[in-house]
Order: sequence, then C-alpha cells, then structure tokens
Amino acid sequence: MSGRGSRTRSIVSTGSAPWAGVDGGDSRESDGTMGGGRPTVVFDGDDTLWKTQELYAAASSEFYQLLEAMGFDGSRVRSLFRSYNRPVPGKGQRPKERRNRAVTETYATLCRESGCAFDRQVVKELVKTNERIYAVDPRPMENAQEVLSRLAEGAKVVLFPGRDDEVQRRELTKVSLASYFDERIYVVPEKSKAALRHVLKEERLDPRETWMVGNSPRFDINPALELGLNCIWLHTGFWREDMDEFAALPTFVAFTLDEVLATVTQGTPHGDGDYVAPQKGQAEISQWLEERATQAEGAYVVGTSLKYDVNPGLDLGMRCIWLYAPPKGQEREPSLSKVFIAFSTGRVDEILSSHSKEGASLDVLWRVRASDREREPEVND
Repeated sequence: MSGRGSRTRSIVSTGSAPWAGVDGGDSRESDGTMGGGRPTVVFDGDDTLWKTQELYAAASSEFYQLLEAMGFDGSRVRSLFRSYNRPVPGKGQRPKERRNRAVTETYATLCRESGCAFDRQVVKELVKTNERIYAVDPRPMENAQEVLSRLAEGAKVVLFPGRDDEVQRRELTKVSLASYFDERIYVVPEKSKAALRHVLKEERLDPRETWMVGNSPRFDINPALELGLNCIWLHTGFWREDMDEFAALPTFVAFTLDEVLATVTQGTPHGDGDYVAPQKGQAEISQWLEERATQAEGAYVVGTSLKYDVNPGLDLGMRCIWLYAPPKGQEREPSLSKVFIAFSTGRVDEILSSHSKEGASLDVLWRVRASDREREPEVND
C-alpha cells in the first residue's frame, strides 16, 4: 500500500455549521449527521470530485475508430481490448501502463488473426490515443469547490482515491481542490477494505461518524459498508471493472455533489420536510399495505424506479430494494434515505433471504417494469 498517512489536522469552522451537533458537544450515538462527534467525509477522486470517464471514453472511441478504419471488425476490437484491459486483482498495475499494453496486445492479436503484418509505427499511433488522456486536464464535478467548502465548516474531509499516486495528485491540483484536504490524502494502488481500514486507523475515525462518497460499488461503497460507514453512492456512471453487486447493506444514492452535501448535513438529499411523493405511486403502495393488513415497517418494496417505487416506499417507512435500471430524465432522483441495491433478481432474493428469520415469508411488493429492465447502463472501458 502506498497511501500517505499523516496526523489529523483540525479544521476550524469559519461560520455557522450547516448541521447541528458537529462541535462534539453531544455524546449521543449518531448516524453521521446530527449529534454525536464531528463527522468525517471520505471522498473518492475520479468521477466523484472530478470527471475522468469522459476522457477515457473519448480515447477508447478514437482507438476503436482507428482500428475499424484499418478494416478490423469493431465488435472484435472491443472484445479484445476489454479482455486485455481487465485489471488483475492484487497486481496493482498502473492504468496507463495497463491500457498501453492492452492497446498493443489488441492490435497484435488482430494482426495474427487476419494475417497482416505487425507495424510498430501503427502501434505508436494507437498508443498516442491513450497518452492523450493524461495530457488533458480533467474537469471538476459541478459545485465541487462549494460543496467541499461547506463541508469543511463543520466536518473533516479526507481524500481516498485509487490507482496511480502521481496521476491522482496531479488531477487534484488541476481541479484546484487540494487545499480542502491538507495532508489528509491517501492514494493506494488498489482500493480495498484493508486499505480503507488503514485510513480509519490513521485518522482515528469512528465508522459511525464517517461517510464514504464514491462512484464505484466495488472499490468505494462495498468496503465502506462492510466496515460500518455511512455511504453515498454517487451515480456518475460505470467502469466495467466496477460492475460488482452491492453488499447486502443499505446505502444512500445521489447523482450530484449538492445532493451529497444535503444528505450529510440534513440526513436526506431532499431537505427537511421538502419531499413530496408521486401521488400515484404512493397511493398504489398504500393500497397494497391496506389490502394485506401489513405494517409498512415490516414490509419491502422491490422497484426499478427510485422516483416512483423506492422513494414512495421509503416515505411510508418500508424497507426498499432498488432493482437497478438506468434512470432517465426526471427519474434521476436521489434516494430519500438508505436503500438496498441489486443488479439482478437473484441478488434481490439473496437480500430478502438474509432478512427472513428461519425461512419465514416476507411481505414484498414487486414493482418491476420490463421496460425499465430493458435499458442497458452505459459502461466505460
């Protein structure tokens, strides 16, 4: 592990804190928002605080187009590149080196399969498509500076990105966010539960008072959930290597950093008392509860829409599982509170089974629309 540990530096509030109880004066147990000790928010970097998927997507697209222009089959090009570009667990290879190798191996394999000559000059041109990723400055996420500034008034913020230390620190500087973290920056070659546990130990953090904010189910959210942190999945897109099922533990869902700020400071991204459930969705769920004479607190909703299924159920006090379908348009609504997330019906069954006492049946309302499930998520290589 190459993370850089340091002693915790205190943050002095520059104004009224955006939430109550962050001065440590309240000793009650806390969910990380109100009361308890001073909260800490641990952030991922790539596609959480700054945008990198768009840079990689542009490079991949250019690479594919160059090979297709040479007459190679596009689907075969993509299949080979994805195979060669897949990270090897525990190897810790830098993404830049891995992608350069994948570019070269893809072209070499295509040449062997087609019987054409391997041209080293072509390899140089193909590798340039990857090198351009690191020559362009990333853009910060919308309102990144404002959100970090607000959080720093009453919380400690920590940066915990993965992969290449030099690249991560360069990107952090380019987006002008380094000052918010002081020395609380930990870059590791491969993020894991052990790596996150090291950060908690170095910063002397109580998991109950600590938030994890990240875009990767596999590398950000799952390790944090398993260590007992409060989590916010910032849904900004998928990397192919991220597509693991979520741990069978609930997390918040947000689509913007402003929603992250509201969740940490108020306990919900919708503001205190500001949420209004879609009338039709909530009426249908309420009717189901009445017909079954079931208490909301003991029932579950499994739905494909955060807006029309999950949030109305949460508002009624039910436990909810989001059977993931890519949100579209106005359905990109953050979760009202914590939800379970599953990518498959099999995972839903596993979550429900883990909550069933000695095989007892559960009251479950399935609100799953085939049209939602047919939408494929966009996945970046």
